[in-house]
Amino acid sequence: MIPGIIMLLTKGDLKYLQAMFYLGGSDNTVSPTMLSRQLKVTKVSTYQKMKRLERLGFGTYVRQKGFKLNKKSIENIERSIFQHHVLEHFFTKTLGISCSEACNESAQIAPDLSDDFVNMMYHKLGEPLNCRCGCRISPPYKLNKLKSCTWCQQSFGTQG
Repeated sequence: MIPGIIMLLTKGDLKYLQAMFYLGGSDNTVSPTMLSRQLKVTKVSTYQKMKRLERLGFGTYVRQKGFKLNKKSIENIERSIFQHHVLEHFFTKTLGISCSEACNESAQIAPDLSDDFVNMMYHKLGEPLNCRCGCRISPPYKLNKLKSCTWCQQSFGTQG
């Protein structure tokens, strides 16, 4: 990183982290080949993104093996899941819209909300365990449960 330049986690960076999490990267390394197939991008761009994420401190790239997520990356991934599902639950409960509509709206808005605002909504909702679509709202998240979540499938690169 160039001294004096602050590098921020972009939405694209988060998508790569989410896809690695989805592929088991919290316990194992995820190879550039595996991730490039998941996201339907080239291995070269995947490798470059992995090196960028390592420079940003979101994990370690292990030569000949792949990327291993660290605590910082998992916290960011879990925050994105939490934000989405709190907002989705809020929309279904207070506005009475369908889970599908709430999911679509939440996907557009949740990434731009502050943690404080999302936490206020969560507490106002009574700190529910699950959102109306059946997904767990707060961590820890079980990977097999996330794989049945439509938003996770779309956000983590498993649907076209």
